[in-house]
Amino acid sequence: TLKASNKEESVLRFFTPVAKAWTAKKSVQGVSELIEAFGGAGYIEDTHLPRFLRDAQVFSIWEGTTNIMSLDALRAAHKAQVFNDVLNYLVSGFENLKDQKNKTTEALLLRLSDVEKWFNHSQNSKESLETGAREFLFAMADIFNSYLLLQFAEKTQKRRDQILAQIFCDSVLKVSLDFAQKPNFSLQELSV
Repeated sequence: TLKASNKEESVLRFFTPVAKAWTAKKSVQGVSELIEAFGGAGYIEDTHLPRFLRDAQVFSIWEGTTNIMSLDALRAAHKAQVFNDVLNYLVSGFENLKDQKNKTTEALLLRLSDVEKWFNHSQNSKESLETGAREFLFAMADIFNSYLLLQFAEKTQKRRDQILAQIFCDSVLKVSLDFAQKPNFSLQELSV
């Protein structure tokens, strides 16, 4: 059997509450969009969509509220070397991306550096840490998910995966979409 290294265990310990909180929030948003796509019919119990929304909404309660997951991520980060292991994992991961090294990865590394600065600066203030815990959690989730998507796109070498990774990263980095400018991909490239 394979055994995780101490660094891998640190990364897993940190990202477990991050993943729980992020998926709970995104599932509610996703199901809400689905109901909206169905229009009025999506609101009717016969479609079972309202049940999906209730189930998605309760996910963040049963698995731990976002605030609890945020504090749990902070607690994990404060254990010896955990946050440093997470930072090293992400930095080396971004640096090892061969095909995806560009302004996006540079911007994500800069965002990661900003999160690290906030974390280090807030160490002496419990109030500051707890107040910023949710933003810390979601910033780390966005950076980690960006890395995973870029890594996957590089592994598959599929244009569709590269486009989707770039779209996600742009949304994380709040790059505004200029609809007057022609996109550098077609919708056909996104089809499965």
